[in-house]
Amino acid sequence: TTGTYQGYWRLRDKAGLKFGTGESGEKDFWVKITVGKPSGIAYDFIAQASKAAWVSSGGNGQTTLNFGGADGDPNGVAKLKQDIKLENRSEAGVTLITHPKHVDHGSIYGTFPEYAVQNGDHFRSKLGFLDDCGEGDVLFQLWYQVDQVQNKLAEWSDSCDGNLVFVDTDLSNIVGEKVQFMLVVSANGSPLDDLAIWGSTRIER
Repeated sequence: TTGTYQGYWRLRDKAGLKFGTGESGEKDFWVKITVGKPSGIAYDFIAQASKAAWVSSGGNGQTTLNFGGADGDPNGVAKLKQDIKLENRSEAGVTLITHPKHVDHGSIYGTFPEYAVQNGDHFRSKLGFLDDCGEGDVLFQLWYQVDQVQNKLAEWSDSCDGNLVFVDTDLSNIVGEKVQFMLVVSANGSPLDDLAIWGSTRIER
């Protein structure tokens, strides 16, 4: 529980006599503990991306993907890139890049290692495309899974328009749950130019 707690103590020698601090050993020593509300990045999806299980689907089939594949893989791709330029002309460091399966309305999703949701947790990310994204048009989704049961938390539609989408999703409805989050990208029709980015994706408290 958040707060400051202080306890006063003495020790006991082999003869059973109590002693503390000071010249005569008469003073107590104390321990003070301050319990604060934890803050900062609690879960980093970029750091965990290579540990996620990546699957693409569409065209009446599913394909298990190896993380880090080639950009043009027709089955889809999930990988990290750095020193890249985004559709809004900004430069980015290490960023998660995903491309759905190369069929109309194809998709890709990654199921991440388990995380215990706590008070104050928010999912935050910037979504969009790489520079020169042409006809890019996708649906981003955030799901979570508990005991193989999947639930959708939020979704955002985005097309290549020179702007990024900044998202902030409150996770208070699932506090206390141990979940596996799922990041999903689906093509809105044609998968052409759908090389979509998840930037600075994390759970922040």
